[in-house]
Amino acid sequence: MLNELKTIGTFLVTELTTDLVRKQKKASGGLVKSFESKVNSYSGGYEVAVWAATYFKFVEYGVNGTQRNRGSQFSYKNKKPPMQAILEWVKIKSIASGDREARSAAFAIQNYIYKNGVQGINILEEMLKRTSDQYLDKIADSTITKMSVKIDNIISNGNIVK
Repeated sequence: MLNELKTIGTFLVTELTTDLVRKQKKASGGLVKSFESKVNSYSGGYEVAVWAATYFKFVEYGVNGTQRNRGSQFSYKNKKPPMQAILEWVKIKSIASGDREARSAAFAIQNYIYKNGVQGINILEEMLKRTSDQYLDKIADSTITKMSVKIDNIISNGNIVK
């Protein structure tokens, strides 16, 4: 069961990174590289956790601007998006040539985002809908197989193993 859950975690990370690239949300690669999965064990069972950089929530759910509502739980109020991140994005995308032009472009983009916000990409829900049935079936098949083996062992040995 643990191996199947680790496989699911790896699969979820792969799906998320693939979806980010497909939606052209990969610039520096920092967000894509930040994804990782971990299986946590509890007394009541297991949990597959997927971790990402803290700003993933803003990419996923979007951010409302001061003048435009994007339907997000997050909003710009008195703090603008980080200039350094936008400047790096401008340079990666080759939007401007030269440092002065790049800074000017980044400033304009920062103000645009502050006013208009950013639409979320909503890849989590799409990905979970697309993949949940497939992996629930796999877990169920694995669990049934292990139970069958355990029952077969009990019957062949004549013992109840706890």
